[in-house]
Amino acid sequence: MKESGPDVEQISARLLSYLGMELGATELTYSSPLTQILGGYDAFTYQFCLGGTGEKLSKPLILRLYGEQRNPETVIRESAVQNALSAQGYLALAVFFASTDLNILGGAFMIMSHMDGAMMIDTEREHIPRMLGEAHATLHRIDTTTLIQMLAAQGIPAAQFSLDARLQWLDSQRLDIPWMEESIQWLIDNQPPKPRQLSICHGDFHPINILVSNGKVTAVLDWPGFMIDDAAIDVAATMILVQVVADHLMPEADFGESMPQYLDSYKGIRTLDERYLDYYRMLRCVPAIIEGAEGRGAWSIEPIFRSLIDTVFEISKIKVVLR
Repeated sequence: MKESGPDVEQISARLLSYLGMELGATELTYSSPLTQILGGYDAFTYQFCLGGTGEKLSKPLILRLYGEQRNPETVIRESAVQNALSAQGYLALAVFFASTDLNILGGAFMIMSHMDGAMMIDTEREHIPRMLGEAHATLHRIDTTTLIQMLAAQGIPAAQFSLDARLQWLDSQRLDIPWMEESIQWLIDNQPPKPRQLSICHGDFHPINILVSNGKVTAVLDWPGFMIDDAAIDVAATMILVQVVADHLMPEADFGESMPQYLDSYKGIRTLDERYLDYYRMLRCVPAIIEGAEGRGAWSIEPIFRSLIDTVFEISKIKVVLR
């Protein structure tokens, strides 16, 4: 559901002042006013056009403004991954400005290119598995070197976005969630070997985060959960998002039944080591259960929450019992 967000007029004036200083443009104006298009738990999204600037920035732009609950440094990491992918021809939106200064707009923010298209979820259902698989495999084929270098330039080690780092974070949560300790220990004890090839993983790759126009993917959105690790981590996450979340929220669509088509399309472009998919499905379920128990997002919806618990039992034979 779209939330109202900060006062648009106030944000509009502050944004124009900020851009004027950044661009050294004294006569900067809006040729199309700042208009909210999306709003939610942790970010609000606006579109606008500028007048009195160069050609590159005279095209439609997007402002993504984050709430107080989001770590401001996330903006720097997201802009790095989007620009690294955009520079290599992938369908991530190029970021022109990123700031962690909360005094400018009241939250960290990014200003990036706008891309036409409708959410993949709203397109013809029979084409979704193919487009989803092809776009995902194409992402995983991209060399990680550029992204690793861009993160290093910001003083951010790529190791922060590895499976090891994810497991360390889960391990640090044990004292607060003793009812998940057995599941976390299972993930630590059964960690797969390091992959031969690292891939850029989106972390939340599903049809709502992908734009499509005329039967082609035009943009992949929302990168805060990205990793640099085994591509199978990302595929397994998509399987959980589609088979657990989408199947409960949109049962008439039978998205879970489309997984074989998605995997076939993926493997038509890139090979996939499927030996550890169950482990990585478990890896996605455990933090989702933690978030669901805290009442966060779709994970807290009762049938979705129960499906996550059932999946953990199916894979590990561990019964998650909330205390």
